[in-house]
Amino acid sequence: MNYLFACALLLVAFACNPPKGTDHTSTDTLPARTDAAPAPPTNTRAAAKVELVTEQPLLDSLETPHAVVRLLVDNQEVWRKQVIGNWNKFDKDQFQYYNVPETAVTAYQSWWAGSGDIFYLIQENGKWVVRSCELPETEGDQEVTLTYKTEKEVPLH
Repeated sequence: MNYLFACALLLVAFACNPPKGTDHTSTDTLPARTDAAPAPPTNTRAAAKVELVTEQPLLDSLETPHAVVRLLVDNQEVWRKQVIGNWNKFDKDQFQYYNVPETAVTAYQSWWAGSGDIFYLIQENGKWVVRSCELPETEGDQEVTLTYKTEKEVPLH
């Protein structure tokens, strides 16, 4: 029995003290703890998503279309205006004809029963700007000067 006890004791001793040159480190260990403070955040905030969007018009009892144009910043509505008419999105090649700056992001026209509105979105002077003008009905080759007014300004983020 003493022999068995001596063998067990020897086995425990070898298990606790592996021979030199034997590596028993685990590759699954957690990374070493660091007490260093995290680096301060850099100013890498993503640019805000800004959109000028239109909604399909709803018809009233006289079948007059009532539409809405909205300005969204990061999918949050920051401005809206209700107009009468159906929407038409301008192609870039139409901007000059309607006195919309070439640098405008997008432009829309509403039109109904001889008049309408034009809206465009542009980035200028550190802001997103929505401008609009009334589009009167013209007869023949009558020239019309379109004068835009600022509807909403939103600072860039």
